Amino acid sequence: ARKPFLDKAHYHVVWKGDGLGNGDCFKTFTMTNGDRLFARCDGKATGSGFDGTIVLTGGTGAYAGAKGRGTYKLVNVSERVMWDMLEWDYELP
Repeated sequence: ARKPFLDKAHYHVVWKGDGLGNGDCFKTFTMTNGDRLFARCDGKATGSGFDGTIVLTGGTGAYAGAKGRGTYKLVNVSERVMWDMLEWDYELP
């Protein structure tokens, strides 16, 4: 069974929208030891946020060579708070 590996990671997102309901982002997960995992996402606006696809693009340290893909659902909780649900299949080196 797989164990959680992002539960203590610092999560940083750079997101941009096109004003027409489409958006993409780059996600960086930094582990407590400094290793990083990188992902790219593309999505479409929903009534409560965005839904789309996510692709792991690699990482550093223990995550160098990581790969995978899946879906994400972003929900706007308030004007400044969002909840992001990620579901993916992945391979860690």
